[in-house]
Amino acid sequence: MIAFRIVLVLTVLAVLVALAAYFVTGERRWVRWALRGASVGGAILLLYLLLFLLERLVAL
Repeated sequence: MIAFRIVLVLTVLAVLVALAAYFVTGERRWVRWALRGASVGGAILLLYLLLFLLERLVAL
């Protein structure tokens, strides 16, 4: 579960940094970067969640 929290924090930080860069520079590419980071981070988080649930199911 520690890895889940680390990925969650890194995903949120990546999106916040990209959005801050967008507001500072006004370049649209930072919005695309933020969305890409959020989708990749979300996919990794879902994978961790599925593995965690599978581990709990097998433990029963």
